[in-house]
Amino acid sequence: MDKSATNKTKIRKRLFATFIFLSAVAVLLAFLVRDGRNEEATCPVHDVPLRLGASPISYGLPVFESEYFKAKTEKFPFSYSTYLGGCMPKTQRIAIVRYCPICRQAEEMWEATAQA
Repeated sequence: MDKSATNKTKIRKRLFATFIFLSAVAVLLAFLVRDGRNEEATCPVHDVPLRLGASPISYGLPVFESEYFKAKTEKFPFSYSTYLGGCMPKTQRIAIVRYCPICRQAEEMWEATAQA
């Protein structure tokens, strides 16, 4: 076997190993990450472009106080500091979301004043 054929074989083996590795990473991410992006591009409350980010997923039936629910609906609907994943837990723990940075700030301010 000449040197050129040996190098081609090594390259093929490396490419195959890289393909297997990337496939395994893709499968792992499918189990851990959920696509929670909405169709909106702009926050309707603050009229700013939504950013792409990650949020932890919360499973179970959420119970919100009426004051929080009203504030979330009116002042920070696109904060997505937590993504509600539904009642039945799944393997995903992180959601990719489109969020409004001003909504996140408004939510933080609301929570700080509500706890005071």
